[in-house]
Amino acid sequence: MNIKIVFISIIIGLSLLSCQYESTLSEHFSCSNSSLSNLETVTEFQKNFSVKLPKNWKTELYSISNQSGIISADTSKVFSKSYTIDFSINNGSINLPEDLNKKINDLLRDKNLMEVKTSYHQFDKKEAFAHLSIGKDPENTTFSVFQYYIKLDEEKYILVKAEIHGGSLQQERLCEAISLINKIEILN
Repeated sequence: MNIKIVFISIIIGLSLLSCQYESTLSEHFSCSNSSLSNLETVTEFQKNFSVKLPKNWKTELYSISNQSGIISADTSKVFSKSYTIDFSINNGSINLPEDLNKKINDLLRDKNLMEVKTSYHQFDKKEAFAHLSIGKDPENTTFSVFQYYIKLDEEKYILVKAEIHGGSLQQERLCEAISLINKIEILN
């Protein structure tokens, strides 16, 4: 067998494997490719991860006692047609699924939400968990909360939280958020 053919086959195989995560999460939440473009790489303060976000979005980095992160939103749209997405690195252990059951139940109770869908995945060979819930705000407007946990090690995890307000185009905005999650690069 020609070495060139073997090498090309290995490269194609590795490329397909690296896309498996994206298609699994996207498929589970019925998403096709997102139309987001003009992206820039933003790195979190402690340099644990980076993510590609649209350049025209308002993006801020933050750091508090046990976490640091990146929060971003398309502020060119009215609140009911946009969403916020918060990527944070959290110090502390998290055991999937044991610890998440309490966190999710607290979220559902505190925000009066109904669970829609949950799933377990692998993200860059790390345990990951996705959770989608839906509810109504005080103005009786529909909103969704999508949370994605990535366990980095026994002492750190990434939490991505997207809050999608307004009833129209909820699925499209959820899929955009998932597309951004797929652009996370774990740095250490």
